[in-house]
Amino acid sequence: MPGQKDPESFFASNEECANLAIFALTVHALCLTPFLRSGQGRRGLGWAGLCAALLIPMWAGFARSEPLVLYWYAWLVFVAYRRLESLIRRWRGERVHSRYVGYPWLAGIIFRNESAALYFEPFLCLGLGYLLQGVDEGLGFFVSCGALSLGAIALMDRERRISIDTAITDGEIEAQQYWR
Repeated sequence: MPGQKDPESFFASNEECANLAIFALTVHALCLTPFLRSGQGRRGLGWAGLCAALLIPMWAGFARSEPLVLYWYAWLVFVAYRRLESLIRRWRGERVHSRYVGYPWLAGIIFRNESAALYFEPFLCLGLGYLLQGVDEGLGFFVSCGALSLGAIALMDRERRISIDTAITDGEIEAQQYWR
């Protein structure tokens, strides 16, 4: 019957599966963004940020990585700092989208264009992860995986922006045709 879940299938639809994959990528990306970006919106972390706070120590346990536990402590400090930074910006009257994940300040040192910096971040993670492999294999691999999560998120965000721009353009054209 249409709309009923297949009893042998874990997911009701391909859309549910895709949403879960996007959430997993977002969670991992948020394990890195407090170090890489500044100026997040009020809800820049959200539930995925809470899951990120759980992912790091879980990964540290599975990888038996003490440096990854230290990374987790540093991550918590940076999250608190970024939240305070966001609060101060709001008090000053600066407005950003509530779900804005921040300006890529580290990649922005090389690229002044925000889009170019966002697309460079995965390569930055790959390089940093490679360097961190010398310190700890688990930590290096964790940061290297940011190439996948940040890259996928950047591409999906690009597609979302194109869809929004297309919808706005289509709406303008339709409004002009309607009011002729």
